Amino acid sequence: MKILISGASGLLGQRLQDYLKEQELEVSTVLRKENCSSGEICYNPPVTGVSPEKLEGFDCLIHLSGAGIADRRWSESYKKVLRDSRVLSTRLMINSLNEANNGPRIFLCASAVGVYGDRQDEVLTEDSSRGDGFLADLGSEWERELASLKPEIRKVSLRFGVILDPKGGALSKMLPIFKSGLAGKLGSGNQWMSWVHYLDVCRAIQFAIKSEKVKNALNVVAPHPERNKDFTKTLGRVLKRPTFLPAPAAALKLAMGEMGDELLLSSTRVYPQKLMESGFNFQFPELKTALKDLLNK
Repeated sequence: MKILISGASGLLGQRLQDYLKEQELEVSTVLRKENCSSGEICYNPPVTGVSPEKLEGFDCLIHLSGAGIADRRWSESYKKVLRDSRVLSTRLMINSLNEANNGPRIFLCASAVGVYGDRQDEVLTEDSSRGDGFLADLGSEWERELASLKPEIRKVSLRFGVILDPKGGALSKMLPIFKSGLAGKLGSGNQWMSWVHYLDVCRAIQFAIKSEKVKNALNVVAPHPERNKDFTKTLGRVLKRPTFLPAPAAALKLAMGEMGDELLLSSTRVYPQKLMESGFNFQFPELKTALKDLLNK
């Protein structure tokens, strides 16, 4: 099995490369650069895609490209960056896949549970409707690109929840605040967080590659989401630090604008129905055991 990963320089891409190589799979990466040297596979979205002949001989393409959703405040210009880095890069990749004569027959593309929007206590599966808001619109547009793939290519939209990894992402940003004893719930704390250990993400991706019955949307989240207030308490207990200083919703909205509202205060209670029904076993289904593993506790 020969695997090709785009967006491999990000933390998840690096984790996934290491994991798949440990499983004795052959892994190559797509480089994001303008000029491609001999033997390299590269593209330069939104200008140029991968040369179709470079895709020949690979079994699966995993597309993880996308600018960081929480890297900066959502100005109109940065929203365009977020869109172009996802939608346009995916369009270019799909064009190359469709033109390749002997290219990958499996295409796994990143997406996110933000596609469901703010849904309060509703339990969401892959069959649930899409929601409202910037993240929902972005995710919907991103996933619609996959409709243009030629039918012989099996496609999967990987709807990631909050991927927990101490080396990056949400957890790495939380740790300094929690370790200082200055952490607390966000807003009411009643909003649901759909989280997942990074290792289970890698395992779920390998499962999706192998399982022919896994198609279209796939929720990549642990089976037990947590309310923000419970997530906060659990992380505090694992670190043995107090969590008594809440962040008021009004302050978060003032400081972060639309991003604070959608990323921190919206409620998305997602269940990994397809993974569970397909026989996938999570190594870290419970938050406490996941955090203890991640933080070496």
